[in-house]
Amino acid sequence: MADQQGGSLNRLIADVAWASGLDREAARWWVRQLQPLGIADIDGLSGTWQAQPCAVTPLPGRINTALLIGARPAEVTFYQRHGAVALAHPGHAGRIALPSVVWLQHAGPAQLDSFTAVVGASAVPCLADSIMQLLEPFRPGPEIPPPTRDSAIEMFVPESGRFSAVAFTRARPPNGLYKYTLYGRVTRYALFEKGSWHMVDRRAGIHHVLAATAFPLRWKADPGLVPPKPHSTGQLHVDTRAALPLLQERAAVMCTGLPPMAVDQGQRYDGVPLRIADRVARTLHRALEIT
Repeated sequence: MADQQGGSLNRLIADVAWASGLDREAARWWVRQLQPLGIADIDGLSGTWQAQPCAVTPLPGRINTALLIGARPAEVTFYQRHGAVALAHPGHAGRIALPSVVWLQHAGPAQLDSFTAVVGASAVPCLADSIMQLLEPFRPGPEIPPPTRDSAIEMFVPESGRFSAVAFTRARPPNGLYKYTLYGRVTRYALFEKGSWHMVDRRAGIHHVLAATAFPLRWKADPGLVPPKPHSTGQLHVDTRAALPLLQERAAVMCTGLPPMAVDQGQRYDGVPLRIADRVARTLHRALEIT
């Protein structure tokens, strides 16, 4: 991916399936994880992917640790020889192991500059903080035509956190988030509000129609950081029925470079400063429970 820089999404999925010896569904899962990990941008609508440049970004906080992001053009051992530390993700049955996380613990800017020069990476400001600044309150997408009568329509039920089939007519439906099939094969999500249909991302739409206290986001301070301050790090817990939209998820992942850990009925993002967790919750109009 670092060599080709971009191309057809279908071709990438086929290549990943072939290389891993697993099916295309396992390959699709692996490819989807690359975006929040800062390795590549995936555009499902256009069917293309684009590699992110290899770069070094500081982790939030005063810990003198940086993260190597983007599509890496060299083996992990190359970066280790130049002082980096790598964490390999174990593979699971039916799942392709995610790319290793590569960090550099440094004594200051001089060592960080030396590392970036040697490995051929660029240096960028703290990506977690940069993404946090980009987070804005949700707004419905562009207006779109209503689903056709022959579409299989489902409506999101906030009480259960799941979609349920509904009878659909052209008459004014209840406000809410809808799931339907376009052209008989493409799954789409739309928000009906104030008499208009709007394009929406599934995850963002779910947070928009949920009450602020439903499936709340929970943040737990790391040991020794109680009472917490805005820069204190902790674990951000998210219910799987209300997963984070892409940009909010990238902000959380870029705090450590680690993908979320599966926990009971949810996902846990480690090393997230309280100020970033708070911004994530506020832009989703959600409550943040702090412990």
